[in-house]
Amino acid sequence: MLDERVLELDGKQPETTATFESYVARTVSTERLNEGRDLLEVNADILHRISREYGVPPQIIIALWGIESNFGRYTGNYEVIDSLVSLAYEGRRANFFRGQVMDALRILDRDHLTPGDLRGSWAGAMANASLCRRPI
Repeated sequence: MLDERVLELDGKQPETTATFESYVARTVSTERLNEGRDLLEVNADILHRISREYGVPPQIIIALWGIESNFGRYTGNYEVIDSLVSLAYEGRRANFFRGQVMDALRILDRDHLTPGDLRGSWAGAMANASLCRRPI
């Protein structure tokens, strides 16, 4: 189902409306940096395996985890499929979000989660709060 609120929020992303300096000042705190360092150490083995497989440095993975979900604490409450379909339909980044829709459908097809489990941010991001304090 097309979600007009998702399309509205997509046009107001802070990453595209704020200066880099103001975005970093609002997003990167000493506490978040310290927690990221701790989680980098705790999850070193799996992060290095992921890094070797996908070519993304462990520090980048941890940084994105922290910024996007505060290490799994912000999980969102939007229907992910509806959000992704809305963004794919809107057109600005349709190709990217069509791929994300297909990935979400693959998750469902493999019985990893049910459609009701696919809840996340308005942009389709999903996080798992249970991963926050323990190794991945």
